[in-house]
Amino acid sequence: MESISNTNQKEASDYIQTSLQNIVLWTCLAIFAYAVYVYALVKLLAAKPVVSKILDGVAFLLLLLFCFSFYQDAWRNRFPICVYMDLYHQLSIQKDFWTNIEKENEKYLHTAEKYITQAGDKPQTIVLVIGESMNREDMSLYGYSRKTTPRLEEIDKNERNFLKAKIAYSTRFSTVAAFNTMLEFDPAPLPEHGHVLAFFKKAGFHIVWISNQEDTAIHAEYQTFSDENVSLNRKGGRSSASMDEKVLPELASALEKAHGKTLIIVHLIGLHPHFSLRYPHDLKPNWDENDEVKQMLKDNGQSLRNQLLKSQYDLAMLYQDRILAKTFEITKEHSAGQPVSWVYLSDHGAETGRRDDLMGHSSTTLGGYTIPFLFWTNRSDVKLIAEDLEKRPFRGDWLSYMLLDIAGIQCKFPYAEKSWLNENYLWTEPKEITELKKHEKNQEIY
Repeated sequence: MESISNTNQKEASDYIQTSLQNIVLWTCLAIFAYAVYVYALVKLLAAKPVVSKILDGVAFLLLLLFCFSFYQDAWRNRFPICVYMDLYHQLSIQKDFWTNIEKENEKYLHTAEKYITQAGDKPQTIVLVIGESMNREDMSLYGYSRKTTPRLEEIDKNERNFLKAKIAYSTRFSTVAAFNTMLEFDPAPLPEHGHVLAFFKKAGFHIVWISNQEDTAIHAEYQTFSDENVSLNRKGGRSSASMDEKVLPELASALEKAHGKTLIIVHLIGLHPHFSLRYPHDLKPNWDENDEVKQMLKDNGQSLRNQLLKSQYDLAMLYQDRILAKTFEITKEHSAGQPVSWVYLSDHGAETGRRDDLMGHSSTTLGGYTIPFLFWTNRSDVKLIAEDLEKRPFRGDWLSYMLLDIAGIQCKFPYAEKSWLNENYLWTEPKEITELKKHEKNQEIY
């Protein structure tokens, strides 16, 4: 519902263009079936009608069943007119909610104030970089055969405090839903709904939001909490060609001005489809296009179109490697003199040809949920045992607890078991991932 509410005319047009091949195919098949049906019906009507009490009885029973279906709620709600009327009503409610988001934010702030027990007053900066549609299976940092992330590998090699979770998942496959799990609290620890940015706000953090992704829902539900809001992309939809390098000078500026307690959130357009728009056209691959990856796609029965999309995705990954490495380097450059932490994760993953004949968002395969998670800090008070932490799986819907832990925000409810950095961390695999693993023949590749 949130995804539909958040879709504009341009994005709908882009989606239709992306799916045009399937739309044309199924439309042609539907027209053909309809034509055959009409032809057969005309022939039957032209012929002499067969008088049969049995046929009349069957027709009457079918008519009664059709009428009865409007009496049953569960059946009536499947009738197209009822479905679309209800959908329109729900979309209106969702859009009104976003329009009047300030009232909701006040509730979140009140909740945060009620449950914070200690916030601390030591200055520190947290940089949270959120990517889009990045699947760790396509990162050479995680063992992918194509050298798609050479700069991050170099950082991983030389930086002692640079960590990557070898296993990390999102619990949602679309942006708005993923943000809702990452930055809001699930019902378990808190009697009422909580918002991590409200907790940071009430704890005295100065919040800066730098965005290169135009999104009505994200702006309404999250950016409105920021003290400074930098929007670098005014074009919504998949056809936006705004390069993520735009965020770099803004991040440097925010770090230079950082004082006291600061949370800087950088929202990238990342690998959002269309993949061909996510990197400069003069960027060249550093791998052979006819390699084992290309053979794997052929062996998996991937279409020629998907083979092309895979190449574009990997090039976009190579460009993201440059951007992420630079955000880290800028953060480290400005870390002298005060505690600084850098966190990166993707909102969700993308299926990239390892399973179904599919490239992009996926709710039915592990690729749609498989993400990278990277962390670095210069803080001496954070206990870092790289080997132990990297073995810990990470889940996106527990991000908020780790952020509270880093920030030193203590609450009336316990959250140590869900904070990736905490010595009491206790991993539980998301039920969405467990269910997918049961049904998938091909498990993820590390």
